[in-house]
Amino acid sequence: MVKPFCTSKKRYKEVLGEHIKELSSLQRLHYASNRYALLLIFQGMDAAGKDGAIQHVMSGVDPKGCEVLQFQAAERGRIAA
Repeated sequence: MVKPFCTSKKRYKEVLGEHIKELSSLQRLHYASNRYALLLIFQGMDAAGKDGAIQHVMSGVDPKGCEVLQFQAAERGRIAA
């Protein structure tokens, strides 16, 4: 069993707010420099909660500075044996 990162919902919201501010600041810095990029990968089975996690994490990010791509599982015939 995984130990919870935060002990209360209040603390979770505080930590999330801090991280969102930091992510927003870093996005502005990277966008202004036009030199670096950040790749975020969310991987999980269907109904694993990826949509909710993405909404929370990306809530402080300017969508104009983002490119979103969705990848599907490789077809059986395309997987190298």
